[in-house]
Amino acid sequence: MRWFASACCAGLAFVAIAAGAAGTIRFNGSPAELVVSEVSERTVRIELFPLDEQGKPRPAIPSTVLVPFSVKEELRARELPREKQVRAGDLRVAIKADPLTVSVRRDGKLVQELVFDEAASTNAGVAFQTKATVLGLGEGAQQFDRRGAYYPMEPSWGGWNRPVLGSVVPSPFVIGTEGWALFAHRPEGHFDLRNGRGKFIPRYPTNAASLQSERLLSSSLSSIPNGGEGGRRPGEEAIGRAALSGLDLFVVALDEPADALTEYTRLTGKPVMPPKWALGYFQSHRTLAGPDEPLRVARTFREKNLPCDAVIYLGTGYCTNGWNTGHGSLDFNPNAFVADNIKALHDLNFKLVLHVNRAPRNLLGSFVESPKDSGRTKMDSDPGPAQIFGRTNRSVHIRDYWARHHDIFTLGVDGWWPDDGDELPLEARLTRHRCYYEGPLQDRPNVRPWSLHRTGYAGSQRYGGWIWSGDVDGKWETLAAHVSVGINHGLSLTPFWGSDTGGFYPTRELTGELYARWFQFSAFCPSFRSHGRTWKLRLPWGWNTGEFGPIEHGPAERRGFTGDIRKPPQHPDPSELHNAGIEPIARKYLELRYRLLPYNYTVARDASDTGLPMMRALWLHYPNDTEAVKLGNEYLWGRDLLVAPVLEPGAKSRRVYLPEGMWRDWWTGEKVEGKRWVERPVDLATLPLYVRAGAIIPLDPVRQFTSQAVSGPTTLRVHPGADGEFTLYDDDGQSLGYRDGSDTKTIWIRMRWDDSARRLTLEPDKRMKKWPGEMRVFSVETAGSDAPSKRVEFRGKRVSVKL
Repeated sequence: MRWFASACCAGLAFVAIAAGAAGTIRFNGSPAELVVSEVSERTVRIELFPLDEQGKPRPAIPSTVLVPFSVKEELRARELPREKQVRAGDLRVAIKADPLTVSVRRDGKLVQELVFDEAASTNAGVAFQTKATVLGLGEGAQQFDRRGAYYPMEPSWGGWNRPVLGSVVPSPFVIGTEGWALFAHRPEGHFDLRNGRGKFIPRYPTNAASLQSERLLSSSLSSIPNGGEGGRRPGEEAIGRAALSGLDLFVVALDEPADALTEYTRLTGKPVMPPKWALGYFQSHRTLAGPDEPLRVARTFREKNLPCDAVIYLGTGYCTNGWNTGHGSLDFNPNAFVADNIKALHDLNFKLVLHVNRAPRNLLGSFVESPKDSGRTKMDSDPGPAQIFGRTNRSVHIRDYWARHHDIFTLGVDGWWPDDGDELPLEARLTRHRCYYEGPLQDRPNVRPWSLHRTGYAGSQRYGGWIWSGDVDGKWETLAAHVSVGINHGLSLTPFWGSDTGGFYPTRELTGELYARWFQFSAFCPSFRSHGRTWKLRLPWGWNTGEFGPIEHGPAERRGFTGDIRKPPQHPDPSELHNAGIEPIARKYLELRYRLLPYNYTVARDASDTGLPMMRALWLHYPNDTEAVKLGNEYLWGRDLLVAPVLEPGAKSRRVYLPEGMWRDWWTGEKVEGKRWVERPVDLATLPLYVRAGAIIPLDPVRQFTSQAVSGPTTLRVHPGADGEFTLYDDDGQSLGYRDGSDTKTIWIRMRWDDSARRLTLEPDKRMKKWPGEMRVFSVETAGSDAPSKRVEFRGKRVSVKL
């Protein structure tokens, strides 16, 4: 049974309307040609091409967002004398003129209906239905349910509480929880979800120069001030309509919520599998006392046995003494960092990530597969469509820009943090992601690159760039907002997201308590990273040193503050600097994150294969639970863990909704029946965490870094109360062999729990080509039971154990 059947509008049997007068297809005052195509069984493409002065449809502009996929044209028309019906996969599409209306049905039930504005207007667009919770649209402005707000979707989009909600990282992918999704590929535009309906309003170029830029960029470089309504300046309407190369929309009918991500990745590409070390903890640094400080901090992690995989160093300019000599520099600042530090950090088993910014405003070119060199990439000598950083005329080819990184990259840099980019045209943001994915493959053709970005757009996921929420305030309302920010990001951009633990800007609200709660939340985000001004308070032990470290401005600087930063409200209270209770809490969640590595890495592989995010809206797995669908302050971590961050100061309890089924409290083992609210008592060390009945959770011994070998077996903790299964994935953690199965260390072990028989069965999954040969040892235990664990030796053949 399709989950959304009860939520969809009741549809009548599909009956053609009787023939009427011929209707010319028009949009925004211009005649147009309509093309309807099948993309998949559940996705239909609707293209509308304005006709030029000779009556010919304007050609489509090449896309940097979409990946190749097959289409089957079902209709091409300029006039509709009567309603026309076509089949597209399992969908039935009805089209009529006056006004142009496209209705998409499945099994007689309405999925979505698009109504195109015929008359020329500054607000001309495409209306669609929004009858239940609406998700997606990337990051920016109102979260969680997107209804009731206006979304300009522009690179410089402002007008909301940015210090709380973070950067603008828009994606034109919107999902209706009653069973539909809409991807507005072209042109760029606004979404108006007020007044009980949705509307997509194209954004047009404003003059001949920007029209030319549109053609070069494969996207509109509109500088039209939206004025809250997406309008144009007087006299620009004609050039805007003429410049419109065509509307390109995709409507998706969802059998299951996961179909939304299946179709999103079909159109924009599958996510890249991250290196395993990216799932560890990252410690960020800002102003450094000298070149010895990076090593002192790294050694402290190891001496304290606090797990950490990577260290990040900010560049000079955004701090007074960073790793480089200034904005745009790739030269070491000897007062802060020297080349010998790289080897020393590697010897301590840390990965090194360097912050860079001020990329060329115009960056051209592309990387292509080299047919002569398996797995290697090279720069295409023909730059193809320009993908520009900014709007100036000076351009730099990608091969030349990346060449600047070569010397320092060969010293052993493991990852990059290309900062800034808020001003970039939306599709141009993909060029930067692509540069920092395919660029490193020039030198390390079989090592997965990793980069962290402030900006992105639909399609970023295929270039492996992770995105964080930007420079936000260290406040409780910021932490609370970021749960839903992360959920919507995962549904419409990339599966891999995170925030600055503690918030970037220090405030009076930044206390040890807030940092501990944010740290707990970050432990269940894909990117687990501490960063912010007054950076030593972001160290796990930083709240008990008695000092701030380098003093940096808080959010008051944005209002021109020039006074004593130690005075309220710009800075944490000095009394907070002797809190010995924070480090043990940080240790608890660091160790839990590293124990969960086999589970997390499997969830990351699932994200790479299916597009499903690691951090999941309850709707993805409980679409029929009306209470679960509307919740944006708790989420699922993978399929089996439910995370409910504590979001208020001084909390003694957290109200948590558990969807249908049996759940078990992670910390106490208590069984709780679902489909109801529970009041979970909490202390500062407790993040409410629940496990679904039937779940099989793999847990490793604690590591200090993800590649560290451990002597103990992997524990398989079975949570009885229902049948369940889990397919464990592992590989070498760094190569590209996951793409074609050439990695000889790849394993897929399918685990099935028969609750009535109390039996766990392990067997090779069909995706595993060949067992690597080495034995995997597991210790199997039952959650909530005092019975001793049982040892299971797996050698690539089926084995069962009764508990």
